[in-house]
Amino acid sequence: MRIIDPSWVCPQIEQVDTDPDTGFTLDRYMIDDPDAVPRTIEVPNPECKIPSDAREVEDENYRALMAAQGVQPDGQPSATIQPSESGHPVAVFPPPETVEQTRARALVGIRRNRAPLLDALNGIASRAARAGDAATAEASDAAAQKLLNITVLPAFLAATVYDEMYAAIMDEYRAIADDAPASVKSAFIEVLA
Repeated sequence: MRIIDPSWVCPQIEQVDTDPDTGFTLDRYMIDDPDAVPRTIEVPNPECKIPSDAREVEDENYRALMAAQGVQPDGQPSATIQPSESGHPVAVFPPPETVEQTRARALVGIRRNRAPLLDALNGIASRAARAGDAATAEASDAAAQKLLNITVLPAFLAATVYDEMYAAIMDEYRAIADDAPASVKSAFIEVLA
């Protein structure tokens, strides 16, 4: 930041006070020149949050760096911004996921999305059992068991990329819903919408 140079001394000008009636000089003295422009110097700003070794980044590069930190279209982890050997910021992406890591990430989503379906099917089975509708209760329990087995589905285990894994699971959701009576199929409406 720029501040007035502490060693700068304002130039002086003579001030003359006169008697307004007679025009006689009453007093002479020196004052700071009100028109003087002080000399300034640049000093570090103690409030500044920008590191002293920061590098200026062009707008286009800045936008690219910010975009690299966002969610990647393939679901892969996003980049971190790190300094290059020259000290300029660059986007550094983690190494690509292994198939096992992708499958583990997919399983987290599958289990999260499956939980409300299992709750809905459990509710349908409970209501059907209380109403004496054994067929609906059994169909709901069978659909729930298929959902529990969905993580060992051969098509899911054979998939090597996230989109294929997701597609295999969605196909199985559709197959389970298609095999179920309408009262059980209602649990799948939101997932398949």
